[in-house]
Amino acid sequence: MKTAERRAWAQKVLATLRQNCDLDTDQFVFLAGVPYRENLVPHIRHYTVPMEGMDFGIQLQWLGQQVS
Repeated sequence: MKTAERRAWAQKVLATLRQNCDLDTDQFVFLAGVPYRENLVPHIRHYTVPMEGMDFGIQLQWLGQQVS
């Protein structure tokens, strides 16, 4: 998605999350890359990014280990 599309998508995601979650107290785990989470994390207080800084191949390996 282009930048503007990702911003619009993030607004929809945030609206849905607000209906189902508390963005100030709930804990979120992001598995998406920076372009997809950059418009979400400023609105979410508690989150982790377990694959942050990993190369794509390492991310795939890590995900494979998590589902095994």
